Amino acid sequence: MPTLPRTSLASLVCPSAPFLAPRLLRTYTPLAALPSQCLLLPTPGRRHNSTGKTFRKTKVNERQVQQRQLLGHVVEVRQQLRQACDDRDLKALMDLYPSFIATGHLQSRDETRKIAQALHVCARTQTAGRVPFESVLPFIQQVIEDIKKGSLPPHPMAFVHLLGIYRDRKMYDEGYALWQWLSQQDDNYLSQAVYGAAIELLAYSRQVRLPELENLYLDALQRFPGTFAQYHLSPDAIVPDRGQPTLIANLPITLLQGITTARIFHNDWKNAYLALDTALRLYPAQLPARFFELFVYNRPLEEGYTAFLVACRAGIIIPPGYLSGLIAKIRKAMEHCDLLRDRAVLLRAIANATYAYLQAGGSLQPIHVAAFLTSFGSLLPEPASGENYEGDMASIRNIIVTRAHETLSTWFQAGLPPSPNAFTALINLAGRLRVPDLLRVSLHDIETAQVNIGDIGLRTVLTSAGQTGAKDLIEETWASIVHKADSMGRQIDWRDWICLSKACRRAQHLDYFNAQLSEQEHAIPTPYKDMIVETLDNELPHTETTMQSLNPDAFETQFAELNQQIKNITAVVMSGQRLNIQQNPFYMSLDPEKLPLANILVLRDVYNEYTVDPHQPPAEDATPFRSSTGIPLDELRFANWVSVVEMMDQADKLDKERREAIRRTGSDVTQATTKNPLRNTHNSIISLDRLRKRIKSLREVPAPSTY
Repeated sequence: MPTLPRTSLASLVCPSAPFLAPRLLRTYTPLAALPSQCLLLPTPGRRHNSTGKTFRKTKVNERQVQQRQLLGHVVEVRQQLRQACDDRDLKALMDLYPSFIATGHLQSRDETRKIAQALHVCARTQTAGRVPFESVLPFIQQVIEDIKKGSLPPHPMAFVHLLGIYRDRKMYDEGYALWQWLSQQDDNYLSQAVYGAAIELLAYSRQVRLPELENLYLDALQRFPGTFAQYHLSPDAIVPDRGQPTLIANLPITLLQGITTARIFHNDWKNAYLALDTALRLYPAQLPARFFELFVYNRPLEEGYTAFLVACRAGIIIPPGYLSGLIAKIRKAMEHCDLLRDRAVLLRAIANATYAYLQAGGSLQPIHVAAFLTSFGSLLPEPASGENYEGDMASIRNIIVTRAHETLSTWFQAGLPPSPNAFTALINLAGRLRVPDLLRVSLHDIETAQVNIGDIGLRTVLTSAGQTGAKDLIEETWASIVHKADSMGRQIDWRDWICLSKACRRAQHLDYFNAQLSEQEHAIPTPYKDMIVETLDNELPHTETTMQSLNPDAFETQFAELNQQIKNITAVVMSGQRLNIQQNPFYMSLDPEKLPLANILVLRDVYNEYTVDPHQPPAEDATPFRSSTGIPLDELRFANWVSVVEMMDQADKLDKERREAIRRTGSDVTQATTKNPLRNTHNSIISLDRLRKRIKSLREVPAPSTY
């Protein structure tokens, strides 16, 4: 908005006689900060009597009191609305909003941004609280309409959040309609970040082709050039000083994130990685975590794992869900490995990622502990019902359960609070690996710690008791479930009945199950009676898996490496502080034995060729700037570049494998089958000339792919 002439507040309090206003009110205020409609009482006519002066003075005082009351009300409503936004209290926000609009005192655009931000956070985290989010959608539309008609002043960041809501809620048509209107507005509504949010929304909708999104990206750079933004966001740009933070103003990282999303979703992995390389060159330790989420969740495990570690190495705080999702992907991959050595390597990869997450500033959550302990069970194929491990497999099984129990005990001693998730994971492990002693010890630990494992925990106990053939424990656990249902005056959950039927079948304890069906018939949910009975006739699922094992001594050696990682995790948990990353590093790929592309000195030579301008004078000596993890920025930039090259090399191998599969079979079979993710992790170190050619080929970008 252009600068407006400044007007005396005194003349607005009393337009017909500003000289009568108190001296304190004779200040100057921008016109934009005043209501669009006059909220004062009409100026009275002149009185021609002896008391006229007193009458006018009384009226002025009355108007001043009313004005103060009105301004006080406006300030109070604004403060309450801001607090509701900060608290993410949608109920209070929606209740206050009509009063806020009615005041007409909408000088600041910041309230618009705060409202949209609060709505976006609640949409993303499902924390609408007392309000079902579906009922908030009309309110969101009302906010948008109020901005369109001028009742709310526009703010570009508000539209970033509003477009983000439509993306997260998969309301792509509504988001597209909003963008169509926005694209016709001026710079009060639009910014580079709004373009980035729009590109991301359209990428998620999968309704717009990549070339169109690339054109939108270029339009944004041309419309909002910033400080040579188009150059600085190009893959071959060079930073003035690799050892110092980037201080260039208005670089549109949100826009770069949007086009990176589009490239990943359209399998344009080269341009996506070049965008990541660009972002890490500019902000090696400050990128938004969402940049890495794109690669963790949308690229193969080998690449996503390294992307996660790159973020952790830089000290970028990663949301807890990233680690949980990564562990789930690795655990699934473990079950597709036919070598015990590979499964052990992947378990170490989980520990390595957990340690890296703590080094980045994250905290160990109960869900992470449970996921890690559950992964111990994926080291060995589960035996069929009624069978057990024998010989070396039994010895290896004993090593596994001992280490798992010791790990949890160590973390508890280090200060990690006992949680139902951790104990439930240990109980599940006892059943899967057929260790009744571990089951009993875990139940004793639960009683000692006075932890309530809840309904899910009791079902897990039932399942594990059936797997280990512990008939007495089946009866004891079922009695607890029956007692709890009776005390609450409700029927027994149908899922409890299903767990009981499977447990009794595994433990060959069907007489007990039939007796409970008869005794507790009144407690069976009517819609599920037939399904519960039919469960007894269904075959229990079991997948035959062949796996090449190790001898117990070799397996113990693998666990020695794991023990060191667990010690590092324990040290961080106990101290609450990061360890020295140079003295206690974590590795950057799934397999710690994977060779780099080339010798580190050779890699640095090529890195310098891409990141140093020979015509630019050398940077002045300055105090080296370090990331929160203690790494100098020049070293971190180099390490990030090497990691991106490694990921691109892995992506290229996968892409060639994929194209070959399509050539041979006519279909992309690589996407339909799950393979050992360690299959392509062993490189041979190459020479300087070959490295130059390899990196050049990786960075050469053809026209964007559309398949």
